[in-house]
Amino acid sequence: MSSNQFMIDASTRHQVFIQRFAGGEVKAIAKYLDRVEQELLSKLLKARTEFQVDRLQSQLKGVRSFIVSTYDQMGVDITDTVKEFGPYEAEFAQKMVAKGTSAMITDLALPAAGQINAAIMARPMDLVVGTGTKKTTIKKALSSFSRKKAKEATLIISDGFLAGETNLQIVKKMQDAIGIQRNQAEALTRTIINHTGNIARDEFAKENDDVIIGQEWVSVLDNSTTPVCASRDGIVYPVGEGPRPPAHFRCRSVMASKVDPKYNLGAGITGTRASKGADGGKQVSANTTFGPWLKSQPASFQRDYLGDARYELFTKGKLSIRKFVDLDGSELTIEQLKKKEPLAFELAGV
Repeated sequence: MSSNQFMIDASTRHQVFIQRFAGGEVKAIAKYLDRVEQELLSKLLKARTEFQVDRLQSQLKGVRSFIVSTYDQMGVDITDTVKEFGPYEAEFAQKMVAKGTSAMITDLALPAAGQINAAIMARPMDLVVGTGTKKTTIKKALSSFSRKKAKEATLIISDGFLAGETNLQIVKKMQDAIGIQRNQAEALTRTIINHTGNIARDEFAKENDDVIIGQEWVSVLDNSTTPVCASRDGIVYPVGEGPRPPAHFRCRSVMASKVDPKYNLGAGITGTRASKGADGGKQVSANTTFGPWLKSQPASFQRDYLGDARYELFTKGKLSIRKFVDLDGSELTIEQLKKKEPLAFELAGV
């Protein structure tokens, strides 16, 4: 048990590094967003003849091509980062398991870089988006971003000119749109980096399934954690099976290795994980999962996180945090919950 506590402790602390690393990558790709913004605003601020109505479609084709090529290059940079980061994460996993167990580092197999990167690029991210889920690989996600953002920008220009809007009106709409694109590019980048780290460590676990017998989903203990991550916190999946973070865009969850008892170092090894509740940030036992942690918070904190109806179901109706989502991780509506858990509604009086 103590080695497993160490794994959660080390994994959650390392996840802070991954978030910082992702932040650095977000800054690195900002130049592509800047380039698109400068090019479009430069064109729009010129004389109205820059976009002649009778030649609008041919001119927009050039704009669309510029945006796609720029964002495609951004995708190349992100992919290059992934190819370097993946093997690094597998090596980190090797060192972590060697430090936290009785296994020798020389006995822990390190997957080849090509194997790691192939898995990262091939395994789709299974993301909760709105009320549904979306499966997409890194390549598809980056390609979709390029083409969708190009289409959005050209529609703003064409609709604006055909509607007789002034250049400044179109510029304002374009600035707003690019601001949204920046946020979306950040979310996509952070999601890809988290996916990379988790799949790299997954590949390491597969190569060492004599030492690692499972992988535990570990979510962040704070009020920003989504229902899907809260519901999966503490679940142990067989090596290489089950869902993997990211569960959604900007997901912060991580998988921690569960060690075969024969490699356990003993009761002298303990671990903690960070939390941020009503009293601020503090370390709690590595064995603490989201549901019990939430129950330890004041009623006002629980109510703010869950909402009134779910708070009553959680406290009086005795519904666990895992009951609030379906098998895919999508949050169930109150009506859906009522059909699935009628007894809980009776107990809660809602």
